[in-house]
Amino acid sequence: VFSNAVSAGLYAHSNFSQKILQKDVRETGEFCKIMNDLFDSVNSYHLKSDEKYKCAISSTSCHIMYYKDMIKWFSKLSVVNKTGKTVTNQIRCI
Repeated sequence: VFSNAVSAGLYAHSNFSQKILQKDVRETGEFCKIMNDLFDSVNSYHLKSDEKYKCAISSTSCHIMYYKDMIKWFSKLSVVNKTGKTVTNQIRCI
């Protein structure tokens, strides 16, 4: 589910969806892309790769800065219910 293909499909769908859904679909596509990159970065087993997060972590790779950015991103992540109320504190997995 958290893949580049799903992300691209959601972005494409958002271009043709009703105005009400466009933002939600686009944001879901962005979330899938972020999670794909994060999984790639921790599942890498190649020394080198064409995809920047699928290579081994080193002192010169982009991983350390990326992980710092991900810590900031996750700290700002919130869960909102159907009425728009933030329910992040009720979710244990974040």
